[in-house]
Amino acid sequence: MNGTSRVPAQHAHPATSLSGESGTPSDPIAELVMPRAAEMRAAHSERVAPNRPRHPLRRTDALVAIVLFAAAILARWPFIARGETLLHSDEAIVGIMAQDIAEGRRFPVFFYGQRYMGALEAYVIALLRPLFDDPITSLRVGPTLFFAMLTSLQYLMLTRWFGRRGGLIGAATLILAAPMFVQWSISARGGYIESLVWGTLLWWAYWEWFVPPNRDSAHAPASARKKFLLGAILGSGMWINPTIGVFLAPVIAHALMAAPLAAARRDPRLSIALAGLDRTFRSLPMSLPVVVLLTIAVATSIWGMWVVDGRVRTSLLMDMLPRPAAAAVLVIAAIVAWRSLTQRWPVLPFLRSQLTSAGPLIFGALVGLTPTLIYVVRRTLTGAAVEASLPLGLRPMWTIGDPLLYLLRGLPLLLAADGGPFLDLVRVGRSYVTVPVSPQVAAGLFGLNWLVLGGLLTCGVVMAVHYRDELVAALRLRPGPHAPSAFLVLAWFAMLSMYVMGACTFDFTTIRYLVPLWAVVPGLLAATAAADSLRRAAWPAVGCLLFAWALGQAAFFTQLGPPHPLTRLAGELKASQERGELDFALAEPLDAHLLTFLTQQAPPIGEYQSFWPRLAHLRRETNVRMPTNYVVHAADIDWMRDWTDAGWPGRSPPETSRFLWPALKRFLREHPEDVLSRTTLPDGYELWRTTRAIPEAATDS
Repeated sequence: MNGTSRVPAQHAHPATSLSGESGTPSDPIAELVMPRAAEMRAAHSERVAPNRPRHPLRRTDALVAIVLFAAAILARWPFIARGETLLHSDEAIVGIMAQDIAEGRRFPVFFYGQRYMGALEAYVIALLRPLFDDPITSLRVGPTLFFAMLTSLQYLMLTRWFGRRGGLIGAATLILAAPMFVQWSISARGGYIESLVWGTLLWWAYWEWFVPPNRDSAHAPASARKKFLLGAILGSGMWINPTIGVFLAPVIAHALMAAPLAAARRDPRLSIALAGLDRTFRSLPMSLPVVVLLTIAVATSIWGMWVVDGRVRTSLLMDMLPRPAAAAVLVIAAIVAWRSLTQRWPVLPFLRSQLTSAGPLIFGALVGLTPTLIYVVRRTLTGAAVEASLPLGLRPMWTIGDPLLYLLRGLPLLLAADGGPFLDLVRVGRSYVTVPVSPQVAAGLFGLNWLVLGGLLTCGVVMAVHYRDELVAALRLRPGPHAPSAFLVLAWFAMLSMYVMGACTFDFTTIRYLVPLWAVVPGLLAATAAADSLRRAAWPAVGCLLFAWALGQAAFFTQLGPPHPLTRLAGELKASQERGELDFALAEPLDAHLLTFLTQQAPPIGEYQSFWPRLAHLRRETNVRMPTNYVVHAADIDWMRDWTDAGWPGRSPPETSRFLWPALKRFLREHPEDVLSRTTLPDGYELWRTTRAIPEAATDS
């Protein structure tokens, strides 16, 4: 079978939905992705997307999924064992949250200091703490369990789409992934790996419950229970991490390109515009990209958000008018557009029917968002201000230069077999000690990077050739539902586009928002491996990728192992607390996070002049008359210059700023009599004790 073949309904594999229901679609939500087959064949048979059958899941696949769950944990265990080396300050915050939960001190809803990224990860790690003597091990095992779940889910989903061979390739891709993703798959950074699990659940549930196995087969409308569960997945995913939005975007696009697109091609007015696109791009499949670009340009021209010099900026109608005038223009335009729509189409009845049908889905989303709702209600009742959040909006088109540069520099880090550049990035502003590889190994890793590039390009060519009709149908805006291959390509470019257009992409460290691409890569490789017509190119390409990444993992592992640079310092501070010499101190923000976790809050270390306070609840009242302790790295190291000298794009991130050491030197110069003591600590640190607190400047979070 090649990429252009059509499978008759009578020979298609039966769908293996989670409930096994079948029937005829009758509600608006079902019809969103299930166009009327008779009308489609009669009026648009030459203008519809080709479709593929789904493969049945058997008991063997459940056993394979269990084995893969265990294999994923075993594959990551060597990295867990050496997990101390790259302990990150964000992981330290999650570890502190887990300790607070386990000891009953606090029960957070979100990552400390903000109102997004739910605390599910911390609760799981809190449950694991009694099982391990080393808190770093439990901190690593928590996200690893979610990674193992992701591996099993991807296997099952991809087996449905591309057969067992494709499912195994997808699982192998995750287990033998590039070094950067290996580290992220065991890192408790606030729900990133969980967002891949929830995104996969969202995709699989959508395809099983709302997309027919092929266009000509009957498919039951989703029951209220299924809608509720889909809503619960979406709502809980939004609580866990807003990154779920990049998984929702291709679902919405795929659904709109089915029944709604078919209805648009039947409509006398809209069909004229779509026919014009067809004529304009007759020889090129460009209709979908053009529509997407125009939609984004219009939306961001109306309202845009971006970050300039650490401050959030917004624009209304591109700031061509004063804000009140721009708002008035938009209100008038909205009224005119609404009247025009209601006169041409039965908009209100349609919306009422959609809301009625979507009731269970909305209720499920609210249930999934229960922690968020509790947080908002509690803050409202107590009069406490909600905490800070990232700018979650789309930037104007003319501001995408820097994000495009971050994307071009970030994708090689995300997909490369050589983990060295990733280590170079995480070491900026930190004193991580890693084991250097030999020149021969470095040369080999450089060659593996080229092997990865060649493998990816070959996979792209195989996808473009074998699935040509499926991809072209989507690009030409032919009514679907479109095949899984087209959905995966759509998801890949949707994630890249949302990264480039996101207001939260304000410095190079935001390449972490590209991690969800690793929920798409397994599917793309599975689709490539399933391309039987080009197997002589497909299998070597996939094999080269897995081989290169596996060797890259091995080299990455050899670079880990040394203790964290703050381990000895934390031990000394803990001993000082046990001797009764120290009960609290202030430090640079990232040092404060790591030391508080490594000492297990004995003593707690507060943040001095944090750019985004995370441990405000640990901060004690300081007074100009109160003696204060400071833990500081006593060296004139310019981390911001290190960032620039390393050639990383954009301005240096806030975590490379140093406030405490310059402030202490200035304080010593101006008030030497107020410095009570300076004690040498391990690894270049000092403990200062002053007669009074050193004032802190206000910072923007």
